[in-house]
Amino acid sequence: MRTKIIPLAIIFALGLAAMACTIPVSVAPSQPDANQVAISVAQTVAAYNAQHQVQPTLPPAPTLAPLPTQTPVPPVPTAILLPTSTVVPCNWATAVDINYLDNTDVTHSTSFNKTWRFTNVGYCTWNTGYYLAFVSGSQMSGSSPRYLTASVAPNGSIDVTVTLTAPAATGTYRGDWALYTDLGAYIGPVWVTIDVV
Repeated sequence: MRTKIIPLAIIFALGLAAMACTIPVSVAPSQPDANQVAISVAQTVAAYNAQHQVQPTLPPAPTLAPLPTQTPVPPVPTAILLPTSTVVPCNWATAVDINYLDNTDVTHSTSFNKTWRFTNVGYCTWNTGYYLAFVSGSQMSGSSPRYLTASVAPNGSIDVTVTLTAPAATGTYRGDWALYTDLGAYIGPVWVTIDVV
């Protein structure tokens, strides 16, 4: 019987071949594409955020300066009123007591003549239709009305006298009188006050 002898070199070659099948061979990795890396990273971050419910943080909103407030403008006057001189009425008078000043003592039941001086400070002339009339208080038997005895031009004066009688009882008495125009328009008041003794 003949045995076959396999040359040693063949066995060695077959062993190497068998080992080659079981030994891992390292292959140099190829360089990944930059776009694929970016997409892969974005997908990984999105998946992580979804799992952990991470909310993206936004930068704080910029603080804006408040708008300036508008100051209200006062309304413009439609007309400017300039001071004017005082208007002098047509009929205007001043009066002074000539005698029997206020609280003059008068004996009871005695007659006396009370006189006032009127000055025309208006611009109308007074005629003899103007008069002095009793208004209120104690008339002391004075005649009313008492008409002017002459015309009075502006800035002129006239004395008007009324005859009165002091009451019988003692005390203080006052009678109010007033000057009127010829049409009955009121010009101004005068009065007489006496102490009856």
